[in-house]
Amino acid sequence: METLKRINHEAQLRELSLTNALIMSFDLETTGVNPQEARIVQVGVSYFYQGRALQRNQSLVNPQVPIPEGAAAIHGITDERVRDAEPFSVLMERLKPHFFGEVFPDLPPPLITGYNIASYDLPLFEAELRRAGADWSVQGAPFIDLFSVVKWHLRHLPSRKLVDLCERFRIQLSNAHDALADAHASGQLMGALLNAGYLPASLGEAIDHARECERRAEEEYQTFKHWLYRDRQTNELVLGTRKHMGMPLKAADPGLLRFLLNKV
Repeated sequence: METLKRINHEAQLRELSLTNALIMSFDLETTGVNPQEARIVQVGVSYFYQGRALQRNQSLVNPQVPIPEGAAAIHGITDERVRDAEPFSVLMERLKPHFFGEVFPDLPPPLITGYNIASYDLPLFEAELRRAGADWSVQGAPFIDLFSVVKWHLRHLPSRKLVDLCERFRIQLSNAHDALADAHASGQLMGALLNAGYLPASLGEAIDHARECERRAEEEYQTFKHWLYRDRQTNELVLGTRKHMGMPLKAADPGLLRFLLNKV
């Protein structure tokens, strides 16, 4: 069995600051929501270094299956648009240098970031690699999923969609659900979260912190689902639904409390 080439440069990067790291912000548009079954129709990559945007790359991908109407309604990519695009099995060889740090050889290998990439974009990309018979893998690549950081530190927001986070942090995102637009906005969001104190300055600590945010958010969800959460400042139990977001549990109407007891 052939050994896959893996990305293993996290140890090399951990002592860097996030500011001095090469950030590769990454996003996919696809045919569906299941990362093991959906096919890629668009890839967007945006690079940042020392607070500056360096390069943007975008490619349409022919998924070689029909694009469902529901998916096309979200991202606007139809069968007609991708008819002459390369299939993933061809495009993946041009994408490989991005993941292995060969695009900017004078800079450190990239730290991957994006929004909800841990549970969606990266496993979906890996599934496409395996489907296409690639000799390389993205498993083990260093990454920070910004959604993990947001859903822990900014649990109190009524919406944690990328477009709403961009509005909050005054990041321009005029073409949401375009892979390059989302990737570029996500790269800017990393800088905003760093400046706001939600990410440590050290790259290694930031990776660990994002993983811890994910662990704690998942633990909280398993306990309370979306009905309750603990206030990040006071540790007090508060309501987590949009209408009553942040209301202390002790201040809730008794009828609402009875309803919640049947849900949690």
